Amino acid sequence: MMSKKDDKRVLMVAGRIDDAIVGGVFSWIMESMEDSKTKPVSLYINSTGGCSSDALALYDYIKHCELEINTYAMGICHSAALILFLAGNRRYTYKHASFMWHAGMGKISEYTSAEDIAAYSDWIARLELNCNVVIKERASIPQKVLKLAEIRDVFFDAKQALMWKVCDEILGEE
Repeated sequence: MMSKKDDKRVLMVAGRIDDAIVGGVFSWIMESMEDSKTKPVSLYINSTGGCSSDALALYDYIKHCELEINTYAMGICHSAALILFLAGNRRYTYKHASFMWHAGMGKISEYTSAEDIAAYSDWIARLELNCNVVIKERASIPQKVLKLAEIRDVFFDAKQALMWKVCDEILGEE
């Protein structure tokens, strides 16, 4: 998942974004800052997403740490992974990357009380609002697309990501 190779500092986030990923990325960045605060870090992302609050924790940390951290979307950059991707100082995507945004979700079972359902609903609404603020600050996804994402998954490709300023550059284009 994480490696330093020669003078290049490269980190890969693959799979579900959760508290283990947050802890690993945080530790790796802290170690990288001890080595040098001038060499940029490349954070590669191939993830279907995961927990929005974990993605927002990493987003906040990356945006406020002293390192230049550039993000790279490869393969899949869906849901919470999109929030993490948007944290990059510079954001690159490979031409075959897939992006997706959708409304917040939560897990409720038949054992969840009515009061807890209301609390979860409020919490998910706050998370969704925070994520949408990040998207609006860091990209120019049209409002009608964000509105559509409230009711269904919205997928877009690298060219749309560039057009909507989700990324700064598409890699591998001829």
